[in-house]
Amino acid sequence: MLLRALQSIQGCGCKLVLAESLSESIPNQVDTFLEQHGGAGIQHAGLRTPDIVSATRALQQAGVRFFTPPAAYYSQRGKEEEVRGAGQDARVLAELGILLDTAVHGDSGAGVGPAQSYLMQIFTHPIFSEETFFLELIERHGAPGFGEGNIRALWKAVQVYMDQRQ
Repeated sequence: MLLRALQSIQGCGCKLVLAESLSESIPNQVDTFLEQHGGAGIQHAGLRTPDIVSATRALQQAGVRFFTPPAAYYSQRGKEEEVRGAGQDARVLAELGILLDTAVHGDSGAGVGPAQSYLMQIFTHPIFSEETFFLELIERHGAPGFGEGNIRALWKAVQVYMDQRQ
């Protein structure tokens, strides 16, 4: 998948990610989206929250279903330290399926460490029967990006979901 990220320079918080499929032999979620949607369109919208753990729990209690990241996401080398360095509880994030991505891995030499620059995010299952649109909850702590370190985990989770549906 080829990604291009765009964001407003005025700092209004508006960000846009464009995705293009690079696969020609194996259908993937971008191809499926284009087929089901009838062409290009918006795959998901991100909703910023000041407390992603509470928001996720409240939405789960209301019946919202979230994608489950691959189990290996939370046990990959350095992830637990990354989560602890951000001041978060790895067990809680794993239980809820919340992804965490630091903008700076380790000390950058400028005094900015992971605890000061990270984001957490989680994605709902599709909310329409066509399965072409879902929501993202995101909590930012100084990280301006899109959770680039989490894109692969989301990709795998969506692929597993799609494979199970077929």
